[in-house]
Amino acid sequence: MAVAISTANAQLEPRLPRDLERDIFEITALGWPSAIPRLILVAQRVQAWIEPFRYNVVLLTTMRRRRGFRILPIDSLLRTISTKPLITSSIKHLYVECATATELDALLAACPRVSTLVVDMVVPTLHIKSLASLQCLRHLTLDMKELCKIPVNDIADSVFGNATHLTLTGWFLVSDEPGICERLAHIPHLTHISLTSTRPSTVFETALSAVTRLQAIVFFPQYQQDVTTITPAVDDSRFVWVKMETMRDAGLDWLRRVGSVHEYWVVAEAFIAAKRADKVPPTRFYILETDTAHSWRI
Repeated sequence: MAVAISTANAQLEPRLPRDLERDIFEITALGWPSAIPRLILVAQRVQAWIEPFRYNVVLLTTMRRRRGFRILPIDSLLRTISTKPLITSSIKHLYVECATATELDALLAACPRVSTLVVDMVVPTLHIKSLASLQCLRHLTLDMKELCKIPVNDIADSVFGNATHLTLTGWFLVSDEPGICERLAHIPHLTHISLTSTRPSTVFETALSAVTRLQAIVFFPQYQQDVTTITPAVDDSRFVWVKMETMRDAGLDWLRRVGSVHEYWVVAEAFIAAKRADKVPPTRFYILETDTAHSWRI
C-alpha cells in the first residue's frame, strides 16, 4: 500500500521545471480565459498562479457570465476584493455599466493598476476628477458629455490626464465641436481619439488634423451608414471610419476585442501603416468592423 501511495504521489509531481510549468499555465490562461475555471482544479499551485487572471478583464453588469470573463455586479466584486485583496493588482481592463458613484470610487481606489476603463453610465463631475488617481490608465471610454463638463484648465489634472487612447461615446452637435477640440488639445498624452459621428464639420476635421500628436482619428458612424465614399476635408491618413454592419452589445463586443488583434485601435493603426506604405488606395478612409490587424498587414 505504501508503495502504491508513493507511486501515486510521484505521478502528481510536476515533470517540468516549475518556472516553465507556470509559464505554460499563465499563457494558456491569458489566451483562453474560458479555460481558467478548469485549470485552477489541476493543483493548488496552479490555482495560486492563475486565479488572478480571472480578474484581468472584468465587466460589471447584471448580465450572466459569458465567454470565460468575469461578468458580475459591482457589489459582488467589492465583496470578493474584501476577502481576496491580492486580486486587485490583477484587474487591468474594467467595463462599468451599473454602479453608484460611491461604489465606483471604492472600486477604483482598490484597483490602482487599471489601464483600460470603460464607464458606460452617467458620472457626476466630482467623481470624474477623483478618477485621476489611476496612474496606469491609458485607454479611457466615457460619454462625450463628461469631457465637456470639465473646464479646459482642469483637463490635464482630471481623469483624462493619463489617457493616451480616448473613446468618446454619444452623438454631438456642430455647436459642441469647438469645446471638444479645445479640450482634446489640452490632454497631454493623447495619441488616439475616436468619436461617434458619421461626418463632422470641415472646421472640426481641420482642427483635429492640426493636433499633431494624434496618431489615429477614428469615427464610428450610425449602424449601416455608408462610409465607403467619405473623404475628409483635409488630406490626412490618420482619419479612419469604421463601417458598422451589425448591431452589437457594447459590453460583450468590448470583451471580445480588448487586448486582441480585433481591437479597433490595433486595426486602425495597421490600416494607417498600410496606407502610408501605398498598400491602400489613397481615397479609402474606412475599415470594416470585422477587420483584424492581420487584414492590413504590410
